[in-house]
Amino acid sequence: MAILSKKIVTVKEALEKSLSIPDYQRPYKWQELHVNQLVDDIIQHRNKSRYRLGTLVLYKDKYDSELEAVVDGQQRLLTLSLLCALFDPHQQYCSPSLLQHAFNNSITQQNVEKNAGLIRRRLNTLSASDRSQIYQYLLHSCELICVTLDNLSEAFQFFDSQNARGKTLEAYDLLKAFHLREMEGNSSEERQHCVENWEKNVTQDDKLSTRPDLDKLMSKTLFPLRCWTNGEAGHSLTKNQLHIFKGISANKKNWRYTTSLLALDKMVTEFNLDPKRSIDNSNMVFPFQIDQHLINGKRFFEYIEYYGALYESLFDPKNSPVNSLLQLLTHYDGATRTGDRYVRNLFNCALLYYYDRFADEHLDKAAEICFAWSYRLRLQYHRITIETIENAALSHNGLLWKIKLAQQPGDILNYLVPVIHQNDIKGTKIDPLTEALKEKGYVQPGI
Repeated sequence: MAILSKKIVTVKEALEKSLSIPDYQRPYKWQELHVNQLVDDIIQHRNKSRYRLGTLVLYKDKYDSELEAVVDGQQRLLTLSLLCALFDPHQQYCSPSLLQHAFNNSITQQNVEKNAGLIRRRLNTLSASDRSQIYQYLLHSCELICVTLDNLSEAFQFFDSQNARGKTLEAYDLLKAFHLREMEGNSSEERQHCVENWEKNVTQDDKLSTRPDLDKLMSKTLFPLRCWTNGEAGHSLTKNQLHIFKGISANKKNWRYTTSLLALDKMVTEFNLDPKRSIDNSNMVFPFQIDQHLINGKRFFEYIEYYGALYESLFDPKNSPVNSLLQLLTHYDGATRTGDRYVRNLFNCALLYYYDRFADEHLDKAAEICFAWSYRLRLQYHRITIETIENAALSHNGLLWKIKLAQQPGDILNYLVPVIHQNDIKGTKIDPLTEALKEKGYVQPGI
């Protein structure tokens, strides 16, 4: 790995480097908890000779002898810059270079303003002598491990490997870093667009939005589906299962199995780059399928965005094409229990899998079959565990496997869900479910 330098630097040395934050980096999103923790750590450890604050990963372009781009550590660096600016408004002792950076992202602007107010309130509680002591300790005794690399791809790889060793990043944060690394040949505008869409989906701050956040979309839906339909357990997306969302590098040597997928990728790209598209305003969307081999980089980000929109169109409680069924599954007495949420997720996965293959053709009937197949478990068992769900999902006689092999909707519409007899019902707080399944013939009178 082309490491230019790896050394311990003081906060003052780090902040006065000629730093830049690439446009494709995530917005500044530290909240009150993170800022308070940093301030508390500095105050608590100010009697130590040295205090280590973490690692900083930088990329230095060999054609630019000045600027170093922040690959990892920008959240902490921006907060430290705010601290210095408020400790020392006239920059008498330190001039953080990031304060000269233009922050155009509205999320960053809001959080900078909010956290500056928080820091100002914290500093106002300190005496003048304490403020001076803590500031000098921050500048000269607080340190960072600073790693500078001359290759952007390797810088992201270093970031990825460091954070795979038990750090607090979510699995999807590491996937973001991996696929950004695969976009080294793309323009900065394309990388920035991918990151902006990604960050919007990390958490849904808009309470009116029905778009699933990344945890719900990736960990609870796409990950289990990709695992289950491949015959693997899909309970929880962790850093050890990132390979599920890694695939083919479009710029690498082709194998025979990748030929058709990469040819399709090239065709879609060339179609959208055709100058005629600026006239007819048409755009070709890559024809994704949930269980397909993935193309690393830009197509991965498009894959996640595509299924976020597809999920929303199917499960929006106001506009869903199967709204009456969703209302039943959401509002019966036991719907919020842990086991019931497991069953609901199995239903969601099955219906989305069908919708992904056959769109809205016979969707009402398909939804009924997904309902009967998944919620039969809720009637059959007094207690639902994740193992109950995994066994059903992985069964080669189960609905997910039938959808995987289906060539037309009729292959699913003819699927026979085993009936359950009234005497065998062990679930509680499920009367509306029982009545609905009885009405459709999936519950038979006791023997």
